[in-house]
Amino acid sequence: MKLESKTTSPQKVDVSNLQQILRLSSGDEASVNRAKTHPVTSASLGALSKEDERSRESVNFPQAPSEDAESCAEQVPPYLAREEFSPTEQRHFGAGGSFPEVHILQYPLDMGRGLDGPSGCPVSLDIDYDALQLKVSKFVLCQSESTVEYEAFLDFTDRDQVDPLSQIVGARSVERASNVDPGTVAARCFQGSGKPLIFTDGMRDWDALSTWSLEYFQEKYGSDLVMANDRAPARHADEAIDRKQRTVHMPLADYLSYCQRLCQPDLPESERRKVPFYLNGWRAYSQHPELMHDIPGPYFTSQCDHTCMVLAQVDKLVFKAQSSDDGDAPWVSGMNMSLNKLFVGPPGTITRMHYDAGEAHAWLGQVAGRKLFICFSPDDSQYLYKMETETETAQSPIDPLRPDFTKYPLYKLATPYAFILQPGEMVLVPKGWWHYAAALDMSITAMRNFYHAPSNAQDLVKYVMTLLKKKRVEQVQQRGTSEGG
Repeated sequence: MKLESKTTSPQKVDVSNLQQILRLSSGDEASVNRAKTHPVTSASLGALSKEDERSRESVNFPQAPSEDAESCAEQVPPYLAREEFSPTEQRHFGAGGSFPEVHILQYPLDMGRGLDGPSGCPVSLDIDYDALQLKVSKFVLCQSESTVEYEAFLDFTDRDQVDPLSQIVGARSVERASNVDPGTVAARCFQGSGKPLIFTDGMRDWDALSTWSLEYFQEKYGSDLVMANDRAPARHADEAIDRKQRTVHMPLADYLSYCQRLCQPDLPESERRKVPFYLNGWRAYSQHPELMHDIPGPYFTSQCDHTCMVLAQVDKLVFKAQSSDDGDAPWVSGMNMSLNKLFVGPPGTITRMHYDAGEAHAWLGQVAGRKLFICFSPDDSQYLYKMETETETAQSPIDPLRPDFTKYPLYKLATPYAFILQPGEMVLVPKGWWHYAAALDMSITAMRNFYHAPSNAQDLVKYVMTLLKKKRVEQVQQRGTSEGG
């Protein structure tokens, strides 16, 4: 019989303390994730112009007309009527900036020109931003760059491909189980500091195991514009230490073709040494909700994933709505959906040491490929040198594949839990558990953050209240701007 796919508990859970939690949550919390670094840089553009002569041949540089300033001003169509308009002279901009509704690259007020005279940069380029981004992204993928964490991964896998876990000194194993009573999961995984648990049968109701593949995603969703990064999670400290994360934007079909190329057995060593890009920014489920039918809530969370129920209670208390515990309010279902993520990447795509934001529990399931995990208990946080520069997500600078005991001597006191998650297996990672992950094969990983009423519901409420306060601040700022204008 097919298991119930809902992730909320069939039993009522006491949430009577939410009123108190809401009052306590009115204080300031950490800001939401900062925007990702703009993927197009001046250096990339300069290199692109040198490497890709054909791209310059395809650009139509408009010729400046000879009219005087007044006639030029008259040639600018009024607002909402500029679909076919392209500024061709600096005078078209008057004393202002570019036209946001004109979707071409623009250089008002001599932007892009040298101080000693014109650099040959035109007033506008007859190319839209998405097309330029794609050109730059293809160029970036061809660059020969690496990262310290990827070099450590290559050394680690090259030393012992048969039993790589044997290289992790002092590592403990993580229990594997099947046919677990859902009613016992909270007691086994969440009490005290918690403990990870691997479910060998966690995907027993998942159609994704038989349908999801690179070819499947290419055929169905290949036109999606996706974002991939060569470092994850992003870190403020990267730029000061070596270099910040690089990001590329491209259609999903192009990214998956890139992954297929990297998986070829005869891949040249020079290509293997390039750090691969990780698809950890695809909003797969929000763009394609039907994918959720392929990954119903795993059976083992049926009595410990109370996320929708807690959100529905917040909806009633804050918005006085009459939501059911199934979370039928649009914002409730939207937030619940946002906690599901899908990660795709070739071998060597790495998630550096961190623990999940919002004090959330998580499960991760390997739909395809193997993935190496190294985890640490919250009790070991004092030995992991939490980075003060990273305010959005708790991160550690330590690479468990190449630890620097001179720089981080206390790390010797930490106890790693190491395992390789096989296709079809799922791991439950309790809140606050640090984890490092690296794909050993071409990998497809499904993941969900969730909340359990007795152990971390208050953290979900605080997160919701933080978002609500941020929204109110934005509304006040917008109102002030409109009144001031």
